[in-house]
Amino acid sequence: MPKYPCWLDPENIFIETVQLSFLTVREHLAFLLMTVKALVSSMTISKDNFSCSVLPTLLLMAMAIILTSSSALAASTSFNVVDLGAKGDGRTDSTHAFLRAWDSACASSSATIYVPHGRYLLNEVLFKGQCKGPVTFKIDGTLVAPSNYHILGISGKWIVFNRVQDVSITGGILDGQGAGLWACKAAGKNCPFGARVVIGVHQLDRDFYYRADIHEQPTIPHRHPRP
Repeated sequence: MPKYPCWLDPENIFIETVQLSFLTVREHLAFLLMTVKALVSSMTISKDNFSCSVLPTLLLMAMAIILTSSSALAASTSFNVVDLGAKGDGRTDSTHAFLRAWDSACASSSATIYVPHGRYLLNEVLFKGQCKGPVTFKIDGTLVAPSNYHILGISGKWIVFNRVQDVSITGGILDGQGAGLWACKAAGKNCPFGARVVIGVHQLDRDFYYRADIHEQPTIPHRHPRP
């Protein structure tokens, strides 16, 4: 005779196949399994007072815990550019680290790219869509353009987004290091135009918004406020 009719013993509950819409699932499976087992174990059930009608309630409660946990974790998916190789020293090229963060965030249902305090050197960079869900850049540091104005002066652009939607950029400072270019122009020399587009958007689908401080830029970027 089973100890708990119509129900599995808590020691025999396993989560074998789970597909969730967020990364690092393995980190959380142990917690979810422990929660489900604790739920079942905490029920005071004996063969004398157990009713099979309790089973649907138990299943719904367990499923609610899993779905609530997975939704919260999915909403908090975050990619720190430092963890992906970026250096906040203002000298090391962090372009590839930012692109790795973008690729991971773009493949997520909802994600935040976090830029900690520091100065992060970015060369001309293209962030391409279309992404699976909304992406937010949360910048506590400073994005720094190359001090050699000829690098961006040839292309005329610095940070470009292509085929994106639901992208937000909040906080931070964009430092174009334009002092050298301004000095060149003031001296009447043959100077490049510089980065005429600081943040550019090509083939905008919808909802692109950013708010940041601009330092030493030869031109003013276009702003696309969220409705």
